[in-house]
Amino acid sequence: MHSEMILILVIAISGLIISTSSCNVKENRFNHISVLYDITDEHIVKPEGESILNVSGSNGMKWCGIDFLFSTISDVEYGAVDRIILEPANEYFSNAMVRKKQLSKFKEELNAAISKQEVDGKRYSIIYPVIVREANRLAQQSSVQSKHLIVYSDLMENSPGFSLASYRVSSGTSESDKLMHKLQSQYGVTLADSLEGLQVHFIYTASDYKDSKRFSAIASMYKRFFQERGATVNISANLWVHE
Repeated sequence: MHSEMILILVIAISGLIISTSSCNVKENRFNHISVLYDITDEHIVKPEGESILNVSGSNGMKWCGIDFLFSTISDVEYGAVDRIILEPANEYFSNAMVRKKQLSKFKEELNAAISKQEVDGKRYSIIYPVIVREANRLAQQSSVQSKHLIVYSDLMENSPGFSLASYRVSSGTSESDKLMHKLQSQYGVTLADSLEGLQVHFIYTASDYKDSKRFSAIASMYKRFFQERGATVNISANLWVHE
């Protein structure tokens, strides 16, 4: 009887450990991180691997899985994609040294994917459909610890059929709604109705005051567009952890 009670206690404790682990194999919890890098403008800040992992919280949760996607914004709607996945592990039943090596390898691959991309100065910048399609993909992900969409771009849409340079972008609701409708019509792509749990970061370092005002207006338009659907949106010149 005594031994049976001990066995039951051990099983109960083991179950508690597994259920309270922040990231365990059973749950398959991932930090989903998607980075879109605009390579059409030399003023765009280049992504940094360590900043990306810090802002997503991945550096502080070494047992969680990480699903990292890196793609470019250029003159096409569908650019090349690098996807790097670190599977989740249970801290109570995994080897810490092995996990450390797995994390190190993951970071090396992440940095390699970023470093190989250079600014190419393409004439056109197709931005809206790239951002929206990736946001929609992230919205469908389940068993997540967090979801981050990080966009390094001036957001200045410029395609053969539509250019924001032809419009005066303002912070007014009706004006921004009209522009968003034009973008939706141009590409036939609409944003998912629910983006709950998604954190969006728009990153751009303006070259001067005029450039700053223009970017702020466009970024604010996108911010409202995403927030209406439940996403959290940050706009800044550099990627950093928001309190």
